[in-house]
Amino acid sequence: MNIITNIADQNNNDLQYVGIRAEDYSKWERRAPITPQDMEEIQKRNPYVRFIVQSSRKRIFQDKEYEAVGAQISDDLSKCQLILGIKRPQNEQDILPDRSYIFFSHVIKTQAQNMGLLDTLLKKKIRFFDIECMHDERGKRVITFGKQGGIAATIDFLAGMGQFILQKGYSTPLLNIAYSYKYFNTVSAFDHLQKVGQEIFRKKLPQDICPLIIGITGKGGVAEGTWEVLGNLPIKIVDPDQLQYLVQDKNNVEHRTTIYVTHIDFKHQVKKIKTKSDKKHVFNNEDYKENPEKYEPIFAQKYLPYISVLYHTQYWDNRYPRLIENRQLTQLSKENKIRLLGICDISCDLKGAIEVLDTYTNPDKPFFIYDIITQYKEPQIKYKENNILYMGFDSQPSLLPYDSSIQCSNVLKKYIRHLIQVPYNAPFNKQNLPQALKNGMITLNGELTEDYKFIDLTRKRKAILGMPTQEPKMLQNVDIKMSGHLFDTGAINDVVVLLGQLKTKFVYLESDVGGKVSLISYVIIRINSHSVDKLNAAKIGIEKICQKKKIQFDIIKDIKVEEQSQPQPKL
Repeated sequence: MNIITNIADQNNNDLQYVGIRAEDYSKWERRAPITPQDMEEIQKRNPYVRFIVQSSRKRIFQDKEYEAVGAQISDDLSKCQLILGIKRPQNEQDILPDRSYIFFSHVIKTQAQNMGLLDTLLKKKIRFFDIECMHDERGKRVITFGKQGGIAATIDFLAGMGQFILQKGYSTPLLNIAYSYKYFNTVSAFDHLQKVGQEIFRKKLPQDICPLIIGITGKGGVAEGTWEVLGNLPIKIVDPDQLQYLVQDKNNVEHRTTIYVTHIDFKHQVKKIKTKSDKKHVFNNEDYKENPEKYEPIFAQKYLPYISVLYHTQYWDNRYPRLIENRQLTQLSKENKIRLLGICDISCDLKGAIEVLDTYTNPDKPFFIYDIITQYKEPQIKYKENNILYMGFDSQPSLLPYDSSIQCSNVLKKYIRHLIQVPYNAPFNKQNLPQALKNGMITLNGELTEDYKFIDLTRKRKAILGMPTQEPKMLQNVDIKMSGHLFDTGAINDVVVLLGQLKTKFVYLESDVGGKVSLISYVIIRINSHSVDKLNAAKIGIEKICQKKKIQFDIIKDIKVEEQSQPQPKL
């Protein structure tokens, strides 16, 4: 007997409907905000609540599983006063007015491609909660997919590494690892990985890649996922200061049946710069976070020469030294001091901690090959001297939809009753909701809530850039990233003036202009010109402005195209 039968005598006028959207933003998005099991529990605890679920053939849970617990399957969600999803709708016009919505929007990043969505939420007077912004009293997010992202990325890179090593001429048990989306859940993935681990112990790793040493940066949920995956293989945890000895101990029989894993902490990445006032120059974790300019990088020189695979999961912004620069990789190769096979960049910061990443990968094409001498990239997995395997995309949680859905649903189910009981249009001071919901409420009654009014300021700042809505089609273009106090120093104004004087056009690609947390900003712009001379003058002029204003300057991509379509910024 299903829920509808149990509450058949409920007055229809008293029923409150909750809708579940069919995800349409990406073909890979198969997650659900509420699982059938939790839906059944919600309705038992709240007999006045009913669910309407939009039909989906790709959702990890089938329509019939929701029907079995009393849900109505319909594309029409007009009766629903609360609508739940994972990602934003592909078309913001699909948003129905005068109700509540919950999903990931990324509107707080003020990226151009999401501002139409924000304007729609405001115009249609939506009480909107962004999953990304729902955090408790301590500032901790209540719904995170970091661990699932770490698990998926780690599995995928192991699978790619198996193919890469095969190109090197060796068949290893890693070749039997499937991409994460091919496993139903983490239980089935880990069960298979344990069998792969047994095969590594039985068949042994090729001497040519031993000792196989994996480095991991970061300590958050993503890193936790990486450690969980590797824990299914025959690993041995070692200190970074042991790596040189391990590599030099070539005849150690343990190497062929063991994967060595080491945690690369901040103290292994930088050292304090010697000064007359601080002769001890001892590393201090908190001091480094507060005063990174007092430290200089050491990782590439001291530890990278001994590492086979690097999983980068650590937070980074432009205040900190890069973990790996392209020139460092080139120099290590020229000195024959590199064993690196690949980098899995889960943090995925464009031209960030690892300079190599200037192009995002995706689930369809998860890897590129990087030549550390020529700095040339190509999409096909193949091995040759000086090549490394690289992965860098940030949508991994969607590749483990079952586990991610359970995690999301386990939190959201606690809030349904509150969201139904409190009117969507009640004034903010009358929104008697759990703190996480109030913290995540972006819009209410056609306005930004107080904590998110900075979005308006950010949009006004960006107007200084005068960016067009469509990218001009030009013969030549170059992508430049500037990081630092762009607005406080007036640097961005100077750049706009310079480009105006040169009569070059430009389009904004991506930015973080400080928000309410930090005054540090970055922008990525694409400059277009038919004239090579003007383009070079723009590059030189902007670099001089950045040097004068102490702004970090990077040329991300310097290319020649006849016609370039609008790029898709990071989501």
